[in-house]
Amino acid sequence: MSLTINHQTNDISATSGSVTIDGAAVGGGGGSNLLVLETIVTASGNFTAPRDATYAVMAIGGGGSGAARRNVGGSIINTTGGGGAGAALTVVSLTANQTIACVIGAGGAARVVAGGGSSFGQSAGANGSATTATLPDNTVLTGGAGGAGQLSSTGGTAGSGSGGDFNFSGSAGVVRDGGDAGGPSVGNMGGKAGSGGAGTTSPAASSGSVYGGGGGSTSSSSGSSGTSGSSGAGGSGAVIVQEYL
Repeated sequence: MSLTINHQTNDISATSGSVTIDGAAVGGGGGSNLLVLETIVTASGNFTAPRDATYAVMAIGGGGSGAARRNVGGSIINTTGGGGAGAALTVVSLTANQTIACVIGAGGAARVVAGGGSSFGQSAGANGSATTATLPDNTVLTGGAGGAGQLSSTGGTAGSGSGGDFNFSGSAGVVRDGGDAGGPSVGNMGGKAGSGGAGTTSPAASSGSVYGGGGGSTSSSSGSSGTSGSSGAGGSGAVIVQEYL
């Protein structure tokens, strides 16, 4: 496995061969950099380098959750999905036992509302929270959080990355009538991008997948009095560290 980055198109892929940024191998000289270890940090704490090596580090934020609205006998009104998180990526040389301090962002919580009679329950989604990875030289990579889905035609805002050699934005929540899909997070190493959760007009929308996907929304005019519905939660954040020799 290896990491290939095209800065012009913001494409990141894991294939085979070497660590390549804009066509040049990391470390220069055309040498091969082999992926020997991948660590996915999903809880806040320190990553400790096991040996002297080149490390690709990506911080991905938490996605926003979708909005929810339920009523009986009325029309379906727009609710929108949560935004996908952003990410920041850098490639750095670490020596054995150096640490990266990781603070992992949570996804926005799902919203549960009850319908009933001529009234309705409604709630905008919740924002995710940012993920940070602090390198030994005090460089801070920040994966920005996805925004909350809305009770309108405005999707949850996309998160953006900062502090990296390469910074990426997620996707905004989808906007359409009824249940709307959440936005996916940015593509990342190993194809572990979080996808947006599916929206629905039935009671429960899909959550965003890890890492950083936005949750889907729910909006319905059908169902019996008191029938509740829930939006999808945002996908949690992560720090992904790949070691190359």
